[in-house]
Amino acid sequence: MPVYIVTAFHKEFFEELKTAMNKGMEFELLRKPIGNKQIVILTKCILNQHRNSQEVCSI
Repeated sequence: MPVYIVTAFHKEFFEELKTAMNKGMEFELLRKPIGNKQIVILTKCILNQHRNSQEVCSI
């Protein structure tokens, strides 16, 4: 089950993210600046991907 976390504070969690990556977890990070519009587009795209696995998202 995919889990999505949206935070502006990835630097505080970076060591934990590296540990998770080393344990085989897959995730992606977005680099700032990312605004409200991009977050909404990304969220809609993720939700639509679960309905249509052929779709590719980009912002």
